[in-house]
Amino acid sequence: MAELELVRSMRALVAAISLTLVTGCATYEANVNAREAGRLASIYSFSVLHIGCGGVGAPVVRGDHWEVPVLAGIAVNPQHPQGWIHVEKSNGVISYTYEGKEYPTLTPGELRRRQ
Repeated sequence: MAELELVRSMRALVAAISLTLVTGCATYEANVNAREAGRLASIYSFSVLHIGCGGVGAPVVRGDHWEVPVLAGIAVNPQHPQGWIHVEKSNGVISYTYEGKEYPTLTPGELRRRQ
């Protein structure tokens, strides 16, 4: 009888631990900080925009997303970026539009596959 109680309590413990791990992982992926936004934008600028000279500037928070300036060219002027890469804070989805041209919108997973 005591063994049955032990098994039941262990099942409850395993369920609680599993739920905590799943929730913790979802929370991590759902909150993109400035460093992660800059990293994602940098990969996007190289993999999608094919920027060889230049890169991206410091992320700026704008409500529910980060804006990361695109700094392309040899003599880059940070005061005049070539648009802004948008990184959603909630899920890390990356998008970019410049001079009327829309570039692919990608999830972090899709971006990893492009590397």
